Amino acid sequence: MRLLLDENFPSDFVAEFTDVEVLTVHGLGWSGIKNGELLRRAKQVCDVFVTLDRNLEFQQNIKTTGWFPRSTSTIRLCHEHDP
Repeated sequence: MRLLLDENFPSDFVAEFTDVEVLTVHGLGWSGIKNGELLRRAKQVCDVFVTLDRNLEFQQNIKTTGWFPRSTSTIRLCHEHDP
């Protein structure tokens, strides 16, 4: 599985993942790219996109970004109080 961490994650967070390939928005040179374009690019390079951006789900129509109905793709929105 290939995981893409949004730019709001600290770079050392990558070390927490040992059984998956982890890419970062910063590492790909995509820092500062707007969410719509970022989602389109992410779909090409990862299976799971992980973000802390609470507004993403309200700013983007996820269905039009091509993530769905791709059964292997997921967008995970993490919040401070998530388990």
